[in-house]
Amino acid sequence: MVALSPGDAASDEPYAYVGPWDRAGLDGPFWNVPFGALRKRRQVGHDAAVDAFLAEGITLVQARRQGS
Repeated sequence: MVALSPGDAASDEPYAYVGPWDRAGLDGPFWNVPFGALRKRRQVGHDAAVDAFLAEGITLVQARRQGS
């Protein structure tokens, strides 16, 4: 799942996140929260950067599924 949140228990600020159903095999600095990856709005800045973050997460999950 990729989505935007206005803020909640995970972050008191608006954020974008990538939350794959299965995090097995997804390691590294991109994956920074227990449910996947989160970037606060102020960290990513403009809309194109949010889109790039979400696209990177999708690419990483797809690569894992393909065994890369």
